[in-house]
Amino acid sequence: MPPSREIIKNKREKLRVGPAQYKGHDLVSIRIYAPVPGQQELVPTQKGVSINVDLVPEIIAALEWSLAQDTEAETERRLPAGQEAEEIAQAAWEALGKHGSAVHWDAAERMVRERIRGLSKWDLHYLLAKRRDLFESCGAGTFKAVGYRPSRSKT
Repeated sequence: MPPSREIIKNKREKLRVGPAQYKGHDLVSIRIYAPVPGQQELVPTQKGVSINVDLVPEIIAALEWSLAQDTEAETERRLPAGQEAEEIAQAAWEALGKHGSAVHWDAAERMVRERIRGLSKWDLHYLLAKRRDLFESCGAGTFKAVGYRPSRSKT
């Protein structure tokens, strides 16, 4: 069985993501695993999808795009760009860096909103997922600042 990654979906189910092959086609399989009633062992369910490996980059881009969209908006949201995007990224990086350890995204949202008024949670989701140069995913919706060093005040 090829290696895979597991993501906790809820208390009883996990998503398992990994390479697969079917009739000579290279795929990425995303499947929900759940316990058999009365047992602890997780088994694959019918819920899931297998995607041709050639589509994965496009799907990743679509997932990142979806992080920037607001579920209550009627039109596509445009993300902050240029200097505004960099200022948001810097404020989030400093807020998480000062915390010093991994922070769940909703706590990160509160920390960053203290610095930047009007920040959308969708902007922050997008930022945490997209800016891998500044943020590291630590699993289960938690992130930490990469390479943050507190500035030392001169006395």
